[in-house]
Amino acid sequence: MSTVYNTFNAEVATEFKELGSKFLTIGFPCDSIESFENHLAEIKKEHYDATHHCYGWRIDPFDITEFAQDDGEPSGTAGLPILNQLRSANLCNTGIVVIRYYGGTKLGKSGLISAYGSSAEECIEQAKLVRIVPGKSLRVKAPYEHVKQVEYLTGMHDAVHADTTYAAEVTFEIHVPNDSFTALFDAISRLEYLGVKCDEGNTVIITL
Repeated sequence: MSTVYNTFNAEVATEFKELGSKFLTIGFPCDSIESFENHLAEIKKEHYDATHHCYGWRIDPFDITEFAQDDGEPSGTAGLPILNQLRSANLCNTGIVVIRYYGGTKLGKSGLISAYGSSAEECIEQAKLVRIVPGKSLRVKAPYEHVKQVEYLTGMHDAVHADTTYAAEVTFEIHVPNDSFTALFDAISRLEYLGVKCDEGNTVIITL
């Protein structure tokens, strides 16, 4: 089966305090490294006076890429705990930035791991998550009298109608999870004798 991931549906901000230090956490959806870095730049600009901007991200449900940044905290005490929370919640196309304002009391390595991990965990708990799955688009053209056959087949294969155009015939853009694509493509292709045509499109990320 296609791997189903979670992501944030919108930006979420939470706050956590530990021994005088304030940890402001911002989680948000991002579909590329560039989009994450642009968002991070805005966060750093707004919180320019913070002691640290630590973060983790996981991007691309077709081939997961992930990264963690300690930003001056001891190695493995900030970025990795954030990343581990992203992994634990099965998040993808999601970034979390934890902004620390130092309060004057050192937390030690175990304290930092706990603080950064708890900050990310709380942010995830406050977020509204949506499910995403990697897939492909399928473009289908069908005479009006055979639209019901196409709709029946797409419903049988967990496909999503992304767009429909009504002209001399009906044109569907259908988004199909990877594990269902071949079966649906073959099934619709067998309707060619009825004047139904289908073509494979691009990769897509489907929101469930």
